[in-house]
Amino acid sequence: MASVTHLSRAPIVEAVIDVGLRFERAREATEFESYWEFVRNDYPNKQTRQNFAITVNANAAASERVVSELGGYVFRSGDGTRVVQSRPDGFSFSRLRPYGSWEATLDDAWRLWLLYRNHFRPDRISRLAVRYINRLDLPGPSLDFDEYLLTGPRVPQNVPQGLSAFSSSLVIPGVRPQVLAIVRQSFDGSGLAQDIVPVILDIDAILECDISVEDDAAVMDALLELRTVKNQIFFGSLTDKAVELFI
Repeated sequence: MASVTHLSRAPIVEAVIDVGLRFERAREATEFESYWEFVRNDYPNKQTRQNFAITVNANAAASERVVSELGGYVFRSGDGTRVVQSRPDGFSFSRLRPYGSWEATLDDAWRLWLLYRNHFRPDRISRLAVRYINRLDLPGPSLDFDEYLLTGPRVPQNVPQGLSAFSSSLVIPGVRPQVLAIVRQSFDGSGLAQDIVPVILDIDAILECDISVEDDAAVMDALLELRTVKNQIFFGSLTDKAVELFI
């Protein structure tokens, strides 16, 4: 397992801070478009966020039906590197490449969260999450995944050892009290560049909670704890040889 260390060339393609919320009264999704009034100068590109559900009538043939409804709004910065969501069930902020630092990401998310909180006045925070999607560009065209990944794929020894793709998903409860981690790894060799083997390492650290929206200290402490969990999983998934690629 590699030690937790600063990476000057961190392989992060998207970092997400998400706040799940409860409102005392049900709110229509259309109300959350008004958040744009506060952010449109920095986030001029507006999109709707659709929720999809599949309904099935067991008593009729060919009865499956996909239902779509408005789930909220997505606002993107002009350069496409920052995204904020305003929804009836919560708020989220995403930082895409080029990623700067956790401190800068948290500062942006916190400022935008306070605008959301003060405008919509939710009642309680029910969920906090920190998600980091990493693209590990490992040296190719062929490699031994075990040299880079401690949690990589395993091929039965009595068959050829080459891989054209793999995908795995781990759900890890109890990482901390009330903290769940979801770790996804994948590799798709189709259209592979000659000298790069790209592996996606997607880490989602989630706290189910019941926190006052006014308790800034508790929210901040929880986010910092989730970031610690994310770091432990990231560096715990890689060998020292892999980490050296991004220092």
